[in-house]
Amino acid sequence: MATDGAGTEVGLLDVELSFTYEDANRAINGCCPTENPDLERTVQRTTQLTLSGRPHRRVGLSLVLPHRRTSAPKTPGGDTDKAISRRYGGLGDAILMSDISLLAPDAPARVRGHELALLAGLRLPTGASRPDHEWRAADGTSTPVRDAVLQPGHGTLDPLLGLRWSRRFGKVGMHVAAIHRFSSGRNRWGYQFGEETQLSVGTSLSLGSRTTLGVSAEALHLAHDVDHAREGLRVNTGGDWVRLSTQVDVAFARGFRVGAGLLVPLYRHSNGNVLDSDLIASLSVARRFRIGRGAPKSRGPGAAQSQPSRREVPVVSSGERIALDELAVPGRTTLVQFHADWCMACKAGEEWLQDLMRRKPSLVVKRIDATDEGPVLEQHAIVATPTFLLIGPDGTQLLRTEADLPAIEKTLRRLDR
Repeated sequence: MATDGAGTEVGLLDVELSFTYEDANRAINGCCPTENPDLERTVQRTTQLTLSGRPHRRVGLSLVLPHRRTSAPKTPGGDTDKAISRRYGGLGDAILMSDISLLAPDAPARVRGHELALLAGLRLPTGASRPDHEWRAADGTSTPVRDAVLQPGHGTLDPLLGLRWSRRFGKVGMHVAAIHRFSSGRNRWGYQFGEETQLSVGTSLSLGSRTTLGVSAEALHLAHDVDHAREGLRVNTGGDWVRLSTQVDVAFARGFRVGAGLLVPLYRHSNGNVLDSDLIASLSVARRFRIGRGAPKSRGPGAAQSQPSRREVPVVSSGERIALDELAVPGRTTLVQFHADWCMACKAGEEWLQDLMRRKPSLVVKRIDATDEGPVLEQHAIVATPTFLLIGPDGTQLLRTEADLPAIEKTLRRLDR
């Protein structure tokens, strides 16, 4: 299930392609290892396309399109003549998710900086779910099998509902998310997948302007499946897991981002005999696109003489050269941010910037878009984002800093005296 929300800025589309590898070769019963007399093993490779964006300031949408390939060799009783090589593959169940912010932009000061979102979505029956197949064994005999859990899809339309809270403290972020998948009943083959509950608690740390490290603990509960066409309750399905997830993301120019993640079990308790994995590895590459009108772009000293609304900092350059005196506004102090769509530290400081604009309505804030670089970076010797320039009414540079937010606050307090 997907619990991550869409991006926080209207007019951006994130496109991510990821690959996940899971090798379930450890047989367990409850918490303990058990025998694997049929020498079973399940290897699952998932390629996933995720599209996410925010059509409205308080509404985010995401669409997850997985493609799964499963290899599950089995040697009944260790007899190699009876060995079968089960292989399934195809489009999995698509997941359509929305996250709706429950805190208004003018929320009270005591909750300012917090993000609380309602998560709602659907798991769509787009994947193949036919469980009954026949496989030819090594000795030429035909072996019928019913492998509902190995199919790419569930074959049911299942609703998803949850909550997510998040908060940033400078370069450190925290989140708590819970989501539940409800079962809509049996599919056309008479198989009903158990309901699923997932809880995630984690933190992230921005290591410079390009790298983010994330660590989270994820608890998963799966209820029993029910096979209405055969034996009824499937006693060897479901259970409880607690896993540790680590993720490293590195941003590059032109909106590209590359990530790598590992998921390892800390605790597991299965219902009956199941195969489980000791490690799940993933790789991802993403690109952020600006679509629609986005933030208004303008040039000239009069472009930002009115205070911009929340999350609408005017962009005065998209890489073109621009002088300090062009950025200055007569009679007012101007804060200029060199910003890039791929800059994770820029995103981490967005709430601080919005809060600063609310507290100091006379401060003019402008943004220079460094996503595609350009001559403006060489002109002002910019080597990292975000970089802030504090400019006086006459065009004099009062402060230059790379994300030292306390230094900006201190300089503004001095100017207010």
